[in-house]
Amino acid sequence: MTTRTALLLAVTLLGLGGCRGPKGSPDGSVKSFFNAAVAEDFEAMADTLAVESRQKMGSNPASRLAQIFGGWKDVDLTIDDSSEDANGESATVRFTCIASQIENYKLLQFDCSDTVALTKEEDGKWHIILAMGRTLRPM
Repeated sequence: MTTRTALLLAVTLLGLGGCRGPKGSPDGSVKSFFNAAVAEDFEAMADTLAVESRQKMGSNPASRLAQIFGGWKDVDLTIDDSSEDANGESATVRFTCIASQIENYKLLQFDCSDTVALTKEEDGKWHIILAMGRTLRPM
């Protein structure tokens, strides 16, 4: 492999890694959250959560997310509905989601469909709010 090819590959991989985390649209942040789960990029997943949600998860939200989402192999996510409030500060996204995880050497699929609320934070990006009394799926 030439130096130029290796450099191009490294830049591409870094660029892809930077694609996870909160986005400029509510749909994009939800997709980013689940793409990060499959990539096991739990720091990016934590970054996608609203500040208040990260605080509810404790001192190390990425570790908590790894416990919940570790081992996901694939996600088939479809945004069914998305709406923003008139001020453009909060949003709701309803989605259909089927995820795959290996358990006891078998590939299992499960429904991870949900409706989530999001808020636009100081960084100008959309962050997922965990509902009080609820936990992220699957548990």
